[in-house]
Amino acid sequence: MQNLKAIRWIILLIIPLVAGCPWSTESGKLPPPVTEKFLERTSPENLLHNFGLAWERKNFEEYILLFSEDYTFFFSDVDVEEHPDIPPSWGLEQDKEATRGLFEDTNVEDVELDWVVGPREESEFAQADVKILVTNIYLTVNIRDPEDGVLTTNIIQGAADFHFRKTEETTAEGDTLWHIVVWKDLTTVGP
Repeated sequence: MQNLKAIRWIILLIIPLVAGCPWSTESGKLPPPVTEKFLERTSPENLLHNFGLAWERKNFEEYILLFSEDYTFFFSDVDVEEHPDIPPSWGLEQDKEATRGLFEDTNVEDVELDWVVGPREESEFAQADVKILVTNIYLTVNIRDPEDGVLTTNIIQGAADFHFRKTEETTAEGDTLWHIVVWKDLTTVGP
């Protein structure tokens, strides 16, 4: 039950980055071969690319590489007001637990991302170097009920602010790596 609650929070509140997939083994249609690759984490834009790809592929290992140890997720003010059991924010460990639960849940069938990535801006957080506003987010998560087999489509639309920081780490070529340090759900300002 706890896992189901975490999945609902992810779907309803924090994962505004994934949309339902039109392929089904029941219909005999299979998705096209995967050609996109994860990029080096050498820019905020690459991190956002990897973020979406990790969700589409439900790849927890790639997803978790994106975040700093001091990462914080902020729920939208509206969600916190309407749902008193939701904390205003949570850290990396809570995000890991909820995301791993969703990615590993065999009833979650399809994940895909549609969004618009804005330009870099100055971050208002001292621990971040830049932020990027992501808008026109369209998230659809298809979950099959294990008891009756009914497929439920959950759709979320909105926006989010991602704040990034350069790390001390570098690639073999000497390029600096980046991390996401803050993710703010802004569903109230989205389309």
